[in-house]
Amino acid sequence: MAWVTLDEARVLADFPTDLRPLYDAWLLANTEKAGRLAELTAGVVAEFRDAIASNPANRLDPDTGKVPESCLRSAEALITGALQNEMGQRLSVDDAQAMTRAEILLRQVGYAHFAIGGGAQADEPSPHVSSKFQQTERALP
Repeated sequence: MAWVTLDEARVLADFPTDLRPLYDAWLLANTEKAGRLAELTAGVVAEFRDAIASNPANRLDPDTGKVPESCLRSAEALITGALQNEMGQRLSVDDAQAMTRAEILLRQVGYAHFAIGGGAQADEPSPHVSSKFQQTERALP
């Protein structure tokens, strides 16, 4: 796996099909919001990169517009969910759960529950995601 660029074009390419016409109509009605998707995307990319950088064992790709491919779906869930909220659209149960899971992943990375290696100068596959915790016994009896 690799680090991938996450920008407005990538988010639009991966947009849910039912959201795209609503987004286009929202932009027509709110022309001042034309750059909002790019702002949301940049903010989420920065948030993921900051969480990854908070663990000294992690290595970031030097391109500040990239996130690990393993985090792409979670980052996009946060972006589209935030955008739907701004558009006044009610989140479906699936969308709300996706946002919750994405927030959990983001916090786990930030709290060093996962190590993310890789990047352009990596020795191992990029990104390398592994848990630093090893369970030695069953969690349930």
